[in-house]
Amino acid sequence: MRFALIGEHPLGLETANALREVGRHELGAYSGPAAGLAWLEQRGCAAVQHPDAEAVLALPDIDVVIVAAAYDERADVLRRAVRSEHHVLCVHPADSLPDVTYEAALLAEESRKRLLPILLPRYNPGLHQAREIAQQGLLGTLSSVEAEFRLPEAASQTPPPQTAKNRRRRSQRPEGNWDSSPLLTLWDALRFLLGDVAEVSAIGVDGDALKPTSPLTLTGRFQSGALFQVLLRAGPSAEDRLCLRGTTDSATLSGAILGPGRCELVCRRLGENPTTWNWQPWPQLVQDLEAALAGKRTTIEWQDATRCLELFEAAQQSVKRKRVIPLQYEEFSEEANFKTVMTTLGCLTLLLVLAVFIALLALGAPLGPWSLYLLLPLLLLFLILQALGWIVPRQQRQRSA
Repeated sequence: MRFALIGEHPLGLETANALREVGRHELGAYSGPAAGLAWLEQRGCAAVQHPDAEAVLALPDIDVVIVAAAYDERADVLRRAVRSEHHVLCVHPADSLPDVTYEAALLAEESRKRLLPILLPRYNPGLHQAREIAQQGLLGTLSSVEAEFRLPEAASQTPPPQTAKNRRRRSQRPEGNWDSSPLLTLWDALRFLLGDVAEVSAIGVDGDALKPTSPLTLTGRFQSGALFQVLLRAGPSAEDRLCLRGTTDSATLSGAILGPGRCELVCRRLGENPTTWNWQPWPQLVQDLEAALAGKRTTIEWQDATRCLELFEAAQQSVKRKRVIPLQYEEFSEEANFKTVMTTLGCLTLLLVLAVFIALLALGAPLGPWSLYLLLPLLLLFLILQALGWIVPRQQRQRSA
């Protein structure tokens, strides 16, 4: 497989190097700053450098594109990469707004190409061990999750200069550069442990504004009923920590939770000594990409990145409105859109039947057998639309399978 890299984000560079190391894949093109290419060449991963992303996306022999552009440009590069009908790996977050991930998902489904995020928490073996302990009932009934994560340094959060091209989109974004903020990544760890979140409440120190380097307290409830409390703290302090609490015991994971490094899990049911890992996600990420190209399920899906951005947006709204934000998840796919359109047209048809009936009564027209010939075709149309909303998506799933 030949792949291309656009941009020099560290996650993109590490992914490209991991693909090269397995020996089955080749970096065919690179577009981005010279420093990124120099980093790759030091590791024996040489490639032809192209002047811009369009030149890379136009290459006919590229199978996969890794989108690792700068935070301010990533959403636009992602759109162009998906439209070019390549398989795409994109550094998370693609943007701070979930709208970008919705659009990318629909474009990828139309082109029948795979789209995956480079989102790392689910590759952490410590999270897998903690989840297994909870599922086995060793902690009793799970009641809550408590976590603390460090915020990035303020110096790394300076946003890029304004340009006329992206001024309108940036005005809709939360203030600042959220590229390295744990607030857009921690949700994946929480969802992996206990499933989808039902409601979110957030309290910050900057009034109704949410900033990347400002401390924040998150609380909420999972759909399972368990509660969570997350503290985002600034400045040098203790390492990241995540604690699962049950009715009979607790399990605490500390260290590198959201990204590669050393982490340890402490649980009395596992013994007195902590279980430690020095984990790296890259081999599993390569396996996921190869599974995706083979049409198989993967550890992480694009919807997981979308959920992270939806929950980030909920936290932002909670800070702004100073209230709890309930979450209502929608499936954004071609199949879901088709069902929505058919349902909407069916409802409009029923409203038309009702309007015709009321008009006949208002005009004083006698309701004889002839009125049935007028109303029955509309009712038949309604039934046809509902049948299409069920049959067509089912046939599409069978063809894709």
